[in-house]
Amino acid sequence: MNILRMTLIILLFCNYVIYSISPETLYGKAVELYDDGKFEKSVEHLKIILEDYPENNWADASCFLIGDCYIKTGDNIKARLYFNLVLSNYSDSPLVGDAYFFISKTYEIEKDYMKMAECLKYFIVNFPDSYWINEAQKNFLYYSEQGKFDLDEVNFKVAQGYIENMENENSLKLLEEIINESKNSDNIYKASLKVAKIYYYKQNFKLCSDFFEKIYNKVEISSEDNIIYADSLYNISDYKKAFSVYKDILSKDNISKKSLQKTLYSLGDILLHLERKEEALVYLKRLNKEFPDSDYSNEVNSMLNNVLRKEPVRINIVKKDERKELENLKNKIMSYREEKTEDKLENLKKNIEDKKKSILEKKNEKEKLVIKVNTFQNLWDEAEIFQNERNYFDALMKYSEALIMQPELKELYFRVAFLYNQMKDPENAKINIDKYFELGGNNKEAFYLNSFLLFKMNRFEESINSYRDVMETITDKIEKEEVRLAIQRLQMAF
Repeated sequence: MNILRMTLIILLFCNYVIYSISPETLYGKAVELYDDGKFEKSVEHLKIILEDYPENNWADASCFLIGDCYIKTGDNIKARLYFNLVLSNYSDSPLVGDAYFFISKTYEIEKDYMKMAECLKYFIVNFPDSYWINEAQKNFLYYSEQGKFDLDEVNFKVAQGYIENMENENSLKLLEEIINESKNSDNIYKASLKVAKIYYYKQNFKLCSDFFEKIYNKVEISSEDNIIYADSLYNISDYKKAFSVYKDILSKDNISKKSLQKTLYSLGDILLHLERKEEALVYLKRLNKEFPDSDYSNEVNSMLNNVLRKEPVRINIVKKDERKELENLKNKIMSYREEKTEDKLENLKKNIEDKKKSILEKKNEKEKLVIKVNTFQNLWDEAEIFQNERNYFDALMKYSEALIMQPELKELYFRVAFLYNQMKDPENAKINIDKYFELGGNNKEAFYLNSFLLFKMNRFEESINSYRDVMETITDKIEKEEVRLAIQRLQMAF
């Protein structure tokens, strides 16, 4: 009994010693065990750091070393788990690049060369100054020459990741590499289509149309992508070619309702630009007939009214006093006719025409406002849906369109800043959060975001000052303590 009691006391003492020592000491001991090849024991010490000191400065290194230990013991799945924790939980760590490289090593060991190549390509593009860069380049070249993976497919997958994160410049480099170096014409066409769409969303319509021109009629393109081509032509005022592309879209059998509405509207609009009014009426009337409640209905009615020169049907904005004034003017015309006063008659006719023009202009302005409000609300709703689905790229596109319509709405800039931050682009996020503050925004979450962005941009002193400003506005004790700890961690960082 005494022996059992003594054993329990010794175990409790050992546990107390292990769990009471500092993270720095634990990490040092773990490294010693690692160097001695005692990987399982090393992992035990490192996991204590992660469990008890997850915010400590040694946490990211501990997480990384655990992954390396698992590689040494042949457990590649667990190794990837901990390397990925470095990427997700410690994204500001200098070990992020190393984690990508070591993930590629686990796939190499498993002979999953495609996934290995994707990791290596991303690593080579994003971490050119890494200690491991030469080995990564050699591995990528060696396995590529061995035919272990499809280089075009690797570039496509990595480029798609960049597109989703709004890193367009990196995606363009990879896609242009395919266009210039691939021997597969289908891959060249596929890459050209992606490049064209990137330029379209960057609003470089000339380059967009140039890339579409290279593949048009050479490869099957969806109606939605053809609409992008036609719209880019429209935006550079190449109306005849845009008309031709929209006509081709209209001739397809599998066109969606949304694409059909856009096509009919655009054909009518282009023909009005070309002053072919009678032809324009055919498409606009068809759009109104087949889709009376479409997003274009108000604008189409406005176009039809302008072309046909008739009073508005859908929205009556002529006030009673304006009608009365018109009637008075008409009566005066009749009286002047009786008196055969031709000069005054002409003047009165001119007055009536001016009045009609003024009324129509007011109507058009109101209809445009209605369209603008409806379209803006649609963009806002769609953006929120995309954001909730974590589809940050499409959400950003919708909010950006909404900003064009209401550039003074401060809430939009906050949302755009949030999305850029989610996509690891602190510079653009900072530009938009600054605009939010410039317009008078004072949301507490925005101040938090601003402090974080300054930290991400290595502007530590400004970040600390920003956090201090936030702390002065907080009354909740727990929240205030969280901000204080954030400031403390920043002070330890430099």
